[in-house]
Amino acid sequence: MTVVSGFFRALADPTRLRILGLLLRSPRCVCEMAATLDLPQPLVSRHLAYLRNSGLVEGIRQGFRVNYEINDSHPLLRQLRPCLEQILREEPPGRGGHHNPNARIPAAKDDSV
Repeated sequence: MTVVSGFFRALADPTRLRILGLLLRSPRCVCEMAATLDLPQPLVSRHLAYLRNSGLVEGIRQGFRVNYEINDSHPLLRQLRPCLEQILREEPPGRGGHHNPNARIPAAKDDSV
């Protein structure tokens, strides 16, 4: 029962749901998620730590960066992933609930033009 209650406790926070929505699309680093969600990086890091401790996400170190991704080996997440994807598609991860299916960090301005 601990796995079940921990799973739903992790999903009970709107910010953690928004983070999961991003990670269901693709692995990302903290800085990308903070920029996309328009949240302070330390806040995103705290929520990621909660999700990681719950077993829902895992961090993969790549040089100096850690990219986070969904932990598909989590028993409940593996079973409920299609439902979560559907729910989070209807409740997108962008700021204020506004839907932006192509949310990403803006490209650097090209001054060569």
